[in-house]
Amino acid sequence: MLAVLLAGIALAGGRPSDLQVEALAPVWGDPPLHRLPHFPQAWRSQPAHLRWDTGSHWWRLRLTDPRAAGDPDPWILRLREPYDNVVTVYLPPADTARVLSLYDPALRQPGSRLGLAVPLQPAQRTGWIYLHIDWKRYQPIALQAMPQAAYLAADLDHIRLLYSLLSGMLALAALTALFAFAMQRQILVLFSLWVLCSAVYHLGMSGEIASLLPGLSRWLTPLMLATAAAHIGLLAAYLFVYRFLALPRHFPRAARIYRGLLRCGVLLIVPSMASHLAPAFAATLNVLLLALSLMVLALSAWRARQGDPQGWFFLIGWGAVTLVQVLRAVFFLLHAGTPSWLALLHPAADATGALVLAVAVARAARYAEREMRHTRAHARTDPLTGLANRAELDAALPACLASATREHQPISVLFLDLDHFKSINDRHGHAVGDLCLIETARILRQHVRAHDLLARYGGEEFVLILTGADAGTAFAVGEALRTAVQRHGHTIQGHTLKLTVSVGIATHVAGESADALLQRADMALYQAKAEGRNRCVIAPLSS
Repeated sequence: MLAVLLAGIALAGGRPSDLQVEALAPVWGDPPLHRLPHFPQAWRSQPAHLRWDTGSHWWRLRLTDPRAAGDPDPWILRLREPYDNVVTVYLPPADTARVLSLYDPALRQPGSRLGLAVPLQPAQRTGWIYLHIDWKRYQPIALQAMPQAAYLAADLDHIRLLYSLLSGMLALAALTALFAFAMQRQILVLFSLWVLCSAVYHLGMSGEIASLLPGLSRWLTPLMLATAAAHIGLLAAYLFVYRFLALPRHFPRAARIYRGLLRCGVLLIVPSMASHLAPAFAATLNVLLLALSLMVLALSAWRARQGDPQGWFFLIGWGAVTLVQVLRAVFFLLHAGTPSWLALLHPAADATGALVLAVAVARAARYAEREMRHTRAHARTDPLTGLANRAELDAALPACLASATREHQPISVLFLDLDHFKSINDRHGHAVGDLCLIETARILRQHVRAHDLLARYGGEEFVLILTGADAGTAFAVGEALRTAVQRHGHTIQGHTLKLTVSVGIATHVAGESADALLQRADMALYQAKAEGRNRCVIAPLSS
């Protein structure tokens, strides 16, 4: 933003002392052009700003820069921030009239629409130039005069910078909208809407949208579009702030005040656009929005002070936007117009704030997704052994069966049960029993493939899903697991236990459900128990 500030100062161009500007005293009313020379005593010297509060509709000016008279190349008289005011320019020596409106789709002038540009030939730079202003917007119009080459160079740099900022904002809005759709997050929708409306507002206020979309004036003027975008964008922005800072959770009392101010702002939007009291309503709305901005800055500063990174992100992003809003409000209240550097700083602050807040939202979304994955994994994991739990098994087994059926591969299930587990609990206590389960899970996990699902079914029972394994392969795996537990499960914390497992094995047959397959493996396990434990039994093909 510092670079934009320096660029704005460099692109300001022209000097107020280049022009002698005078306004017709309001007591003379609004006479026609041919009567103006009859009131030489009625003209009052003014700064190089055309201001509505002088009560005048007529202005006259002439170039005082000594370079102007002898320069054979054209010069430009620039009127900055005319918005929807209609300006009629009378150029000497024949007082040729030109009616200019920034939002007129048929406007043809040198450079962009970031202001009205009136070319001045050498003969038109020596006498008085008369301006008639039909005031529609109460905003000072700044006047500057400079050689056309200097004007076009500065205007090109200005328009490049503006379009770079706006294209970045539009790209950010589109990207955020895609994330909002993919992640189903309302806060991203609000953020995307705010960024989009900010870009549309700057395009509308600059007048450039009239040349980009010339057919737009059939339905609404660029200023109406910019005003609507500003109000919609502000509403989306403050709703985004409410969600982003989690005001109800962190500041419940302030959240109630915030909601009340926001409702008042919504009620003021329509009369500020449509009523004959629009200036009063607009001023009240601006004060209310400024109060909201300062309020959320204070709340975000408090969260930042408490060490919350989201508070710092918001303080940096929204702070830049608020600072520029305060500066613009000060210049409006002083009736001084917007300086060139502030006119560039405004979209730069919005773009910078949007980028910072986008990073913050992405960061919050990443942590929320990580927390969701952690919660989801925790819900699918047995807390004692770290294996998959029964819920994960119930969800995974049907999917594994469907995949094996599609790929015409065998799949088998092993039901494993720790032998004499009740007597271990009764003799040594539940703490040792838990250690036995943990040790058994560790041994089993070391002897199965990484892609096979090993789950704790409940109590001292475990289930293993073997993909691509027929009955013979499954029996060999079962024997390897049984032997491993018998070999390594001798002692637990100094207690001689001699752990063993019984294994029931069932291989899937066509059309068999997951429950039926588990039931057959369970029945084979019971048979292994009945035959003396510490053995593997293959279930028959049907129950």
